[in-house]
Amino acid sequence: MDTEAREHLRTLNKRVATLGSAIHEMFVAEGCASYVKTISIGYHIGGDMVSALYGHGDHVEVALARASSAERAFLELLGAP
Repeated sequence: MDTEAREHLRTLNKRVATLGSAIHEMFVAEGCASYVKTISIGYHIGGDMVSALYGHGDHVEVALARASSAERAFLELLGAP
């Protein structure tokens, strides 16, 4: 896990940090590069944004990109043939 993402996840409560870390690891394992914004961790493949992770007080929100240029990468990330 990259340092910026690890630091961001540390700011969340234990439950949300655990969920967020697992989701982060999944995206990184699938080849996503990550970057940290003020309230989220963004993920991209080949320069195309595919997702963002937002930690809330009691849950994790994952926003998924639907840009046509990222559609194939996104579908592959989800395991589509």
